Amino acid sequence: MNICLVPSAKLSYESGSTIYAASVASALTKNGHFVQVICSEIPPLGVGQLEGLQYHTVDVMEHPVIDDYAVDSARMMESICAIASKIVALNRVQKIDIIHAHYATINAIAAMTASLVIGVPVVVTCFGRDLNNGYENDERYKRMVLAALNGCTRVICSSKEILERAIEIGAAEAKLQVMQNPIDLERFFVGENLEPWGHSLKFLTVVSCFGPEKGIEITIEGFRRYLEASGASARLQIVGQDEHPQQRNLHLIEKKIAECGLGKQVELIGPVNNSEVANLLRESDVLVDSRLVGNFSTVVLEALSCGTVVIASDAPGNAAILKGELSRLMYKRGDAASLALLLEDLTRDASHFGKIKHQIVKWREASADTYGISEHVKHLVELYEQQIKEMKTHGV
Repeated sequence: MNICLVPSAKLSYESGSTIYAASVASALTKNGHFVQVICSEIPPLGVGQLEGLQYHTVDVMEHPVIDDYAVDSARMMESICAIASKIVALNRVQKIDIIHAHYATINAIAAMTASLVIGVPVVVTCFGRDLNNGYENDERYKRMVLAALNGCTRVICSSKEILERAIEIGAAEAKLQVMQNPIDLERFFVGENLEPWGHSLKFLTVVSCFGPEKGIEITIEGFRRYLEASGASARLQIVGQDEHPQQRNLHLIEKKIAECGLGKQVELIGPVNNSEVANLLRESDVLVDSRLVGNFSTVVLEALSCGTVVIASDAPGNAAILKGELSRLMYKRGDAASLALLLEDLTRDASHFGKIKHQIVKWREASADTYGISEHVKHLVELYEQQIKEMKTHGV
């Protein structure tokens, strides 16, 4: 099968969706499929770039949903035309069987435009930033989302909540299905040391960007309140970077750290690659995820797979994962006081913390395979084959 993949364009920048794109493309290639990836920037070989894939660079926007700074409409249109033209050109060299676009905005519109010319199915994956941030904050993205959800062949939603959101804004339910993002179980595994902390606790927050929807300031404020109330010895590391050209979000975070007097307890360590994230998770006592919206992120799954205790907001993406006994690890999103109280309860003594950690290890043993890449790609190929068959059956 010849698959044209159109992910977030800057593949050298590791985010949930670009890591997903690399994992899926690699697995499809290993299974004997020919995968061509359209992007603006290829990561270095061995750091995201995968052997066996065909990369094709075009001059397009770095991300298909930029909503925290101004993007010229002409630039959007140039990106759509560049992607569509590249797909048509690739099809001229070797017949494409299916196009898989990530995000129901620029990439999806470009894929649908190319499909009108070359006559192949278009599958679109929605991770949430398109249906939540883009749709709500920019009328141009809103129009694209509505056109993509109803004009493409099939829509994959990363969670049940994203599917419900798609229906809410007008998608045809028959086109939708949930297919949760996979994780690399060979990379995210439980470390040897399962003992509770020693003299100092280490908290970790991992985000791809410092957008306000990540709730980083809530994490910092909750951490401050926790330190004041508990008197605990603890530090917080924040992984990620600011995509804003003027670093506006970074400045706000630095200001919050200074206002809270946490210059020595909070460390901004910048972006790290996915393999480093796995090590950081295993070295940390608690992952704190304070996201405010329902966008899907794999970091909570990755933390659980490493046996790391998770404290997360009750945003829909987190609630879809933290079920049953693990649901008590969630706090009311946007509420720093609620976060602080949960941290206090979690770390009131080493014995209590250790019991929760062992529950998470049991979750890994029972549930992690459900999120593995092999099972995900198996279902993805079945979906591709079904869409190709249906298009041929209808004589398109």
